[in-house]
Amino acid sequence: MEGRLNIRTDDRPLDRRMEEIAWGVFLMMLGGIWLVPEALVPRGTWLIGAGVIMLALNVARYLNELKISLFTVVVGATAVAAGAANMAGIELPTLAIVLIFIGAYVTLRAVTQRNRPAHA
Repeated sequence: MEGRLNIRTDDRPLDRRMEEIAWGVFLMMLGGIWLVPEALVPRGTWLIGAGVIMLALNVARYLNELKISLFTVVVGATAVAAGAANMAGIELPTLAIVLIFIGAYVTLRAVTQRNRPAHA
């Protein structure tokens, strides 16, 4: 367990491969959902699936001692909640909620990072 405290940030190829796997699973999920008659797929299924994939990607990052993405954790959790709400017949302003989270993330990141080198 002690090794997990030292998060590796230098393993970009592994992180990139995990992101590609997540994208592949996401696209296959969407295609699979679209193949099934609409009447058989509960509303919000794709949101729950997308959220679970984002959360699973971060679990995989954690288990491989890579830096997790707070952004995709928040968006993933929001997607799961919105999908569950849709299944329960509750309409949430999902896009507005996600935009608020994105804005808060960008703002907090800018406020908390000091003396960041300028991008070339």
